[in-house]
Amino acid sequence: PQPHPHPHPQPHSHPQPHPQPHPQPQPQPHPQSQPHPQPHPHPHPPPYP
Repeated sequence: PQPHPHPHPQPHSHPQPHPQPHPQPQPQPHPQSQPHPQPHPHPHPPPYP
């Protein structure tokens, strides 16, 4: 039998976009970076015999 065609529903009208532009986020100045502490060395375990 002929397949019933699926009628495309009317596309929903998209609401008007808000005219208010998104405020650009003010770039926060990077604070004085603290010196990185010395990394703890990871001791290698002794190799298995």
